[in-house]
Amino acid sequence: MSRVAILGLLLLLHGCVQYSLVETGPHTMESITVVPGTVWNKVPKNLSPFPGASTWTVDGVNLNGLSFFSDVEDGNSIFKAPKTVRLPVYRSNMLPTEVAELAETTFSKFLNLRVIASGETNPVSMAGLGGFEYTFEMVGGNGPISKFYVVAVTEADKLQMVLYHAVKLHYFDQYIGEVKKLVATASISK
Repeated sequence: MSRVAILGLLLLLHGCVQYSLVETGPHTMESITVVPGTVWNKVPKNLSPFPGASTWTVDGVNLNGLSFFSDVEDGNSIFKAPKTVRLPVYRSNMLPTEVAELAETTFSKFLNLRVIASGETNPVSMAGLGGFEYTFEMVGGNGPISKFYVVAVTEADKLQMVLYHAVKLHYFDQYIGEVKKLVATASISK
């Protein structure tokens, strides 16, 4: 192999964005701190399925992902989408069912998927605050069914949300227990 080819290959590899290991122990994403009990991989921000969100995965974001949305203020969408995509906005006076609908609408619109099943909104605690959990399923084209699990709380009128999404077949059930344990460790800085 020529020196030019080797140099070109090294430059190409240097430009590749790397995932990083998320080991057990405390990790903070803006205002949300969690303590994972299993090892995850942090997705580079520019490869996150949701712009600006901190996202982790075990098997790759097309199979499963855990995203954190912190400090969503009244009048803002859950995350900043490109200007070509108009997402619904959070209101600090929303009821849990309305926040669940906001999440469902936001992710289905942004990912261009169709909601095929919606679960119930159930109370859950995160960071010592009363919140809710909610699941829904979506599909697009001939792709697999994806299942979504949302946990959300409001602190000082700001929405704090954790979203776990995975292919329903095998991947969702494989890690949902770990995700619920992780959510139970959450704390929110003020």
